Amino acid sequence: MTDPRVVPPEGPESNSPRGEPSIPTGGDGGPPSPPEPEAAAPAPRRAWRTRLLSGWAKLAYLIALVSGVVTIYSYVESKLDDHVVTIPRIRTQLVESVEATYQRQKDAAEAIVGDWEARKRQLEAAEEQRTIQRARIDALAEEFQRIASGADADSIAKELARILDEEGPSEALDYIETQRGDIVARFLAGRAANRTKLEPLLVSAGLYATEGEAEQARGLYAQVVELAQDWPEALDAHRGFLIDQGDLAVIRGNLDAAERDFALARRRVDALIALQPEEPRWQHDLALCFNRTGDLKVARGDLAGAQQDYERLLAIAERLAAADPSHAGWQRDLSVSLNKIGDVKSAQGDLAGALAAYEESQSIFERLAAADPSHAGWQRDVAVSHYKLGKVADARGDQHALAWHWGTMLAIFDTLDRAGLYISPSDRTGLEAIRARVDRAVAATTPERDTPLSSLGGD
Repeated sequence: MTDPRVVPPEGPESNSPRGEPSIPTGGDGGPPSPPEPEAAAPAPRRAWRTRLLSGWAKLAYLIALVSGVVTIYSYVESKLDDHVVTIPRIRTQLVESVEATYQRQKDAAEAIVGDWEARKRQLEAAEEQRTIQRARIDALAEEFQRIASGADADSIAKELARILDEEGPSEALDYIETQRGDIVARFLAGRAANRTKLEPLLVSAGLYATEGEAEQARGLYAQVVELAQDWPEALDAHRGFLIDQGDLAVIRGNLDAAERDFALARRRVDALIALQPEEPRWQHDLALCFNRTGDLKVARGDLAGAQQDYERLLAIAERLAAADPSHAGWQRDLSVSLNKIGDVKSAQGDLAGALAAYEESQSIFERLAAADPSHAGWQRDVAVSHYKLGKVADARGDQHALAWHWGTMLAIFDTLDRAGLYISPSDRTGLEAIRARVDRAVAATTPERDTPLSSLGGD
């Protein structure tokens, strides 16, 4: 069978078999052969050419279609990349949301009638939640920017951060709920290799917490940890959330709920230590658990049990501080643990033991404050240490020492207040009561005076 793609060369011998004479076309050999119709010879060639052109046309159409899809996808991706997520804008959205949540909770607390204790607890819980939420805003904003940046950033993470940046937390959480199932499915396809697929869910759990939607945050954290039980970032984030929730439960008077949250937080820490035994952060988190369980035991009147937990806290703090003397955070943790020992000894009536612990704690706080005078936190810590020493002085009947310590504390808080440090309404009420107490202590130690000496704690 002749291949129609083989086109015979043009010429008088194109149809003659090899070795045979050509067929005469005229002359003495006879009359010339009548010519074949012009279209008869090239018909197979035209049919093949038609089929060929039709195939190429289909292929070209397919290539154009695929190219168009790729172009549209690339355009959409580029438009997502065109929007730069910035920490300041996200932070502004989060701060506004936290303040709105606080105002709603404050209004609800103030609406309580006929139960001043419940009203007080709810106000304190609202203020504490606000403090917790504001303390986590910067880290949360940085985390959103991180997961939305870089060439390998997930498209869902980019869109989530963009919605938070442009529209706010509620809209971002609405969006993540529509993507939740897909995120989990993609993660399950690759498990450990796909941990980054879960990052939008992890940061959204933190966003729920910042919004004051604790149960939604609790469920989402639990889901992420269940899916990735060996993911340190998820375990630690869940631990932090549980500690915060336990603290709020203590303020609300729900000690059983606090105990459950602290116990689960401890399990998360144990998992972290099992994964990375030499990591100092997990030792710090373990110390924090002992701190909280000690506080819970104090609230229940178990001072001996609290002292055991505080001594475990102190032992860890001493190891971390000794391992890195330049780490200000570890040094502060040591001071806090000494304060806890002082608190429980004071409650047990061991004023000498309490005084020794408080004085050692204060010496560390003062070193930190002297090394960085602009750090408001260190200054506040020094003020609190003076408050504790003043309480010991009061218990020992030393009004002169009480006036000096509490007067110094008030002076520090006045300076911080002028510098713009946030002081909660309940703290301000407490400071005014202390100011009046200082005036009485000064009066008791000064036989005659021409003017009130409340300036020990003010201008």
